[in-house]
Amino acid sequence: GIRLSELPAFQTEWLDDLKFRVGYGVSGRHNFSPYQSLETYAGAGKVMVDGKWIQVFGPSNNPNPDLRWEKTESYNIGLDVSLLDNRISVVADVYKKRGTDMVMTKNVSQTNGIQTVKINAGRVDNSGIEIGATFIPLKTKDWDIALGINYSYNRNKLVEANEHAV
Repeated sequence: GIRLSELPAFQTEWLDDLKFRVGYGVSGRHNFSPYQSLETYAGAGKVMVDGKWIQVFGPSNNPNPDLRWEKTESYNIGLDVSLLDNRISVVADVYKKRGTDMVMTKNVSQTNGIQTVKINAGRVDNSGIEIGATFIPLKTKDWDIALGINYSYNRNKLVEANEHAV
């Protein structure tokens, strides 16, 4: 961000703060249990061997070595303004997020007794605006009255959900 109010062209008696912000980032998250990309085994019952019960193990999942974390790419632009000895403040943000590699469960033909596999197969777009304003009509040395209002609009869109990705 850049604090425009510190530049000579923006310094006035009534403008206390003016800041322009731009942001970008990529984050990831795993929306699945650990080891879903690997073949894992779990207890599958017991069998009798020489008069003793022996625990047997079998597959507990269908592995997917290509399984990745979901990824979210975010962009935002914002503006912070404070006026008249900080009695009026406005904060505004516009943002767009794109989630890719959504983790989904796919039904597969049963070869080992497990009927599903985790795959990356979707994309979600999220965009919106947020605006907040505060007005302080009465301010003394010890206390003040502040009135605030917020507005937000958010749009989520499932762009792709392809369970045939594998």
